[in-house]
Amino acid sequence: MSKHRKFIHIDMDCYFAAIEMRDNPSLRDVPMAIGGAKERRGVIATCNYLAREYGVKSAMSTAMALKLCPQLVLVPGRMQVYKDTAEIIRNIFYQYTDLVEPVSIDEAYLDVTDCALFNNCASDIARAIREQIYQTTALTASAGISSVKFVAKIGSDLNKPNGQFMVTPNNIEKFLSPLAVSAIPGVGKVMTAKLQGLGIETIAQLRLLTREQLIDLYGKFGQVLYQRARGIDPRVLQLSRLPKSMAKETTLSEDIHTIEQAEPICLGLLEYLKLKLIQLPDMQLEGIRVKIKDASFKVFSKECKTSFLAADMVRGLLQQLWQQNSQKGVRLVGVCLRLQPKPTYSQLNLFD
Repeated sequence: MSKHRKFIHIDMDCYFAAIEMRDNPSLRDVPMAIGGAKERRGVIATCNYLAREYGVKSAMSTAMALKLCPQLVLVPGRMQVYKDTAEIIRNIFYQYTDLVEPVSIDEAYLDVTDCALFNNCASDIARAIREQIYQTTALTASAGISSVKFVAKIGSDLNKPNGQFMVTPNNIEKFLSPLAVSAIPGVGKVMTAKLQGLGIETIAQLRLLTREQLIDLYGKFGQVLYQRARGIDPRVLQLSRLPKSMAKETTLSEDIHTIEQAEPICLGLLEYLKLKLIQLPDMQLEGIRVKIKDASFKVFSKECKTSFLAADMVRGLLQQLWQQNSQKGVRLVGVCLRLQPKPTYSQLNLFD
């Protein structure tokens, strides 16, 4: 019988905001967020826990955030500081295991199955990692520990901030049973609503559907649902994550009819993507695509190759789209960045 894997999911607590509060103590006791200005149709990248109590959240427009929390303090992002701190944290992970899967700048999976420290007690290893992060960076992290990868991710959110939660192999199904189906990674709002229409609210109820029923409903993902409802996740860590693109779009509450209305929305989406791009230090920009969806739900897009995140390029693409496809009004605007791995260079030995 093969031994259980030991996964730890480390998730930094409101990472960008925590760095700003660390470096500027006057921000610690006020609702604050990292994001663009309201006048430029900015978007919230992240916020502290005080702001979240007002309903402010990531990817929300700055205008909406300020309606929910008029006293919200907006802080511009400091990309290099976030990247440098993330590098320090990642180096701490590698002191415990070589099997590290960064998910983003502020979270990662670690496989500590073969870590000899702390008598191979995954809970003690997670506690030591969190303590070392705090001692080194003055930032807190939360952790989930399990023999199943997605269960570890769920666990890291249960004792936030600055806590951890372990689910032992024998307790996985019991742990999952009362959770909402939306707790399963990959189950979004649309799928949740469809399952609720079938009377399926919890993971325990999801187990009542057969494998065949789930495959009929959701194709290949039906097999994934069948397994995860039972605490089965055969995935190992992906030590190299190379996404080919990242995108952000917004559906408008009312159709717009002028490019002057669309442009600040596009630029706000671009600013949001700039913040997200720093989470992928091994990737570089290859191109930008702008898309619109008109009132009849037809989608149009234009793209160009570029290695620079230039607002003028987005304006130019939007202008081309608008001249050709805006007759019916626009209900959705989106921006997509196409990515490619950064080249790796090796120094030539001149004496070979």
